[in-house]
Amino acid sequence: MITLDPFVMTESQDALRELMASIMSSAGDPHIILVAKSLGMSVRTLQRRLAGCGLSFKGLVQRRRLAMALRLVAQTNAKVIDIALDVGYSDHAHFTRAFRRWTGVAPLEYRRASRRARTRVTSNDAGDRCQDASAP
Repeated sequence: MITLDPFVMTESQDALRELMASIMSSAGDPHIILVAKSLGMSVRTLQRRLAGCGLSFKGLVQRRRLAMALRLVAQTNAKVIDIALDVGYSDHAHFTRAFRRWTGVAPLEYRRASRRARTRVTSNDAGDRCQDASAP
């Protein structure tokens, strides 16, 4: 865990994001009260310092959910309802609406598109290796 106060550091915004990411990734669905307490400050102080970096606690949580959702949708065969629960949504419909707002497509459409893209990359890599092997 980072022991330096990230708000004193010259790269405070990056340090704060890193610190918040590590806390949120280990805390499941984070609560601002617990995060502020673990940082040794009041909720209001945390909110002020986040605002000073152009961030909000809600925004950090949403970014974390989006990153996790994108990875799970693209790289696993998990059902959408299971992914919704994993990223903190209690309802499949709410998750699907949020996912569509974030990406412009539904989760299953995103999964199909990411797999098509991955297949094209894999087949292009195989083609490159075949061409490399046939070169004199």
